[in-house]
Amino acid sequence: MPVTHMEYEYSQKLLNGVKKFSRDTGTDFFVFSSREPGARGFAFSYQEWAVSKFFNKENVEGLVFPTAALTRYVTETEIVDIAKKIDGSVPMVSLVTEIPGIPSIIIESEKAFKAMIEHLIVEHDRKNFLFMGIVSKSPDIVNRYQWFCEVLSEHGLTLAENHLLYGMYTSSSARKLMVENFPAKDFVDFDAVVCVTDDMALGVISHMKELGISVPDQVCVCGFDNTVRSEYSFPSLSTINQFVPEQSYEGARILVDRIRGLKTDPVAVIHSECYFRGSCGCIPYDSKYIAKNEFDEYIERGKDFYDFAYSSFFVHNDQNLRILEFTEDLQSDLSLDALSLRLEKYLLNFDIGQSAICLYKRPVPVEEGQDYNLPDSARIFFAHDRESLFTIVNRKEYFDCSKKLLPGNMLDDYKGVNVVRVLYHGKYQYGYMIMSLGSYEVEEYMLIYSMIAKFIANAYEVSCSEEIKSDLTEKNQSLSKLSKTDELTGILNRRGFMLAAQQELSLAAELGKTGLVIYGDIDGLKKINDTYGHDAGDRAILAEVELLRKTFRAADTIGRLGGDEFAILSISLSMTHFLVIKKRLEDLCDEWNKNTSEEFRISISLGAAVFNNENCILSDLLKTADEEQYKEKKSKKAARN
Repeated sequence: MPVTHMEYEYSQKLLNGVKKFSRDTGTDFFVFSSREPGARGFAFSYQEWAVSKFFNKENVEGLVFPTAALTRYVTETEIVDIAKKIDGSVPMVSLVTEIPGIPSIIIESEKAFKAMIEHLIVEHDRKNFLFMGIVSKSPDIVNRYQWFCEVLSEHGLTLAENHLLYGMYTSSSARKLMVENFPAKDFVDFDAVVCVTDDMALGVISHMKELGISVPDQVCVCGFDNTVRSEYSFPSLSTINQFVPEQSYEGARILVDRIRGLKTDPVAVIHSECYFRGSCGCIPYDSKYIAKNEFDEYIERGKDFYDFAYSSFFVHNDQNLRILEFTEDLQSDLSLDALSLRLEKYLLNFDIGQSAICLYKRPVPVEEGQDYNLPDSARIFFAHDRESLFTIVNRKEYFDCSKKLLPGNMLDDYKGVNVVRVLYHGKYQYGYMIMSLGSYEVEEYMLIYSMIAKFIANAYEVSCSEEIKSDLTEKNQSLSKLSKTDELTGILNRRGFMLAAQQELSLAAELGKTGLVIYGDIDGLKKINDTYGHDAGDRAILAEVELLRKTFRAADTIGRLGGDEFAILSISLSMTHFLVIKKRLEDLCDEWNKNTSEEFRISISLGAAVFNNENCILSDLLKTADEEQYKEKKSKKAARN
């Protein structure tokens, strides 16, 4: 089952339904932690949809797909296309979005939503409404405004133009809208606020309190979702329950029937219900708790869908301390080998029964909007099974991860509910992790995932640095024996640079790194030689080396190719950095010319070519960089004329 934003309550409720079904039936589940296709909000959120590449018959027998969770950035038509492609590979059940040919669970919310508005009008005599919606591609979200308007029309009521606001899902977004549009008590000309989410409604209540406006006496507020916060807010929030855990439970049941070849109804309907609480006046304002009969119902339902055993403050606090210890201990500069040896201790501490971390052969850069292709090579970096005392550390053999999450029959050993999440940091994907869920809260496990991804990214950098240093040591020893040093300047000569640079290029490409090959020479060296003699030309070349060394980093490789022609290899730099480098070199040349006692003046032209794992042949890169340098030289000459 793919689940977006697992740290959110909606997703955790979906997970609770699947957990209960797993306990009831002994069915094993893999939950693929993701975000929506094209997700935004965080710089690299788009990376997480890559987990969808694992939706195949080798990894799962079927898929419960909460399609409605994708509608923030994806249209219903696009969702249908995505689902049908997946269903062609594995059987599927769709949650909320009705997809022809695929069993679908539909949530009927119209009746309950209209009943909530009717209740505010009839039972609480509210006439002047404010509606707070969300810009969304979800038909259900969009329809809520239509249902709202229909009820108002039936009672001869209209909505003022300034009483229709659109924001995001969150309480902070709603509060910001309220501050902008109703900054003071005198501006509040409504007596009821209808929000399409609970979080937005709680943001509205917060602003009303700041203005000194009583909820519900002066303004009634209602939401939608029946979140935990809605039950225990002050006042408790009137809302609508969609029975999310029941949705995923029913979806899992229908999926199992479909896999077994049993007949399933094309559409199953779950009806939403109104919960009238304190924010509309149905529970006294001074009550800090939900009504007793509702609380009893909550506890009864909770026995099935919620786990109260680990909800105590002390247990939760202990878990947080363990995670803090984990983050502090592993922040040091560990290589991949060192990191793998430390993981077992912590993963056992986090009540994780089974886990597996698989790393790709090399980090994969993924740009936003790019059609991601799953690498076909991965290795088990770490794996453990607490029950069987089985541990794998830093296995070197590779398997085809494009076909199966784990090699051989290892996947069959993962029982209960397990989460699969890609491991990425920035634009690079390093692999993925499978982890069984234990007693910790879901959001704590998501934090552990994120920290492991960052530690792996850092370990790659450390290991890369160690490999490069080791390689450079061997290379320098070889260069010393073969005399690959330029006699005049003391830097690498052509042969030395070509050997060293190609080795570094190959290693950088293997590790998924990019960078620049730069070509440069002195403008008008022939004129300097002809006018002031070849000794002056040699001094100009030495000055050029001095300025290049000041311009580039100590880790960059500089070589003299011949005459006044120089080449530089810079790992991890981009063309944006190259523009800064050119400006820095120009300034250094101007400073040198201003302070020198030489009769000649120095100007240096540069050209650059970008390398990556698909373009790392040094000779080709030098040719391109030389061509760019020649263009620069022509441009300067034209400017002088």
